[in-house]
Amino acid sequence: MALVMKILLVFYITFAKSLSIDFPSLHDAAEFAQLSLLAYIDPSFLGCDDIIASSPSIFNDDLECLYFSSESHVIVVSSRMNNYIGISYRGSIDLEDIITNARVRMVAFGPDPFHSTIPSNRNIQVHNGFNTAVFESYQDVLNTVTSAIKENPDNRIVVTGHSLGAANSILSATALATDLPNYFIESISF
Repeated sequence: MALVMKILLVFYITFAKSLSIDFPSLHDAAEFAQLSLLAYIDPSFLGCDDIIASSPSIFNDDLECLYFSSESHVIVVSSRMNNYIGISYRGSIDLEDIITNARVRMVAFGPDPFHSTIPSNRNIQVHNGFNTAVFESYQDVLNTVTSAIKENPDNRIVVTGHSLGAANSILSATALATDLPNYFIESISF
């Protein structure tokens, strides 16, 4: 593990700054790794109230649960201390997720991939399983983020996830960037 960290540090010092690649800070990487783990919540939970009741130490004076969907495995939180709205997608843990991963047919990016009404989206082809997983709850996520922005317009918007959740977070970040063009959307995936 130490060798890997040394290699990454050498790469960062040698190449990253000259290539203008932005890496998340170690604090952000740790924060959003933790948030990506938060999405692995008991699927029997029905909403934010269940999550908060089961994890009071996580949802203390800092984090507020704004939205949770056990069907699409996404949670939206707001951090008062670190000034962000975080959207986290869960990775693969069951047969349903394996089926999602296996739905590899390429489709147009967006909520209706077979009949996209947005011309530019017909030219963006993505993995059908990931696209479907993101857009089954996307309108709720967008509405939640939009409401949170109104309350805290200076908050960062960060989308994260692990494994299947990483793929979903990247598509979600792309959709949010399209729907919220005046905001910088960050994607930190694992």
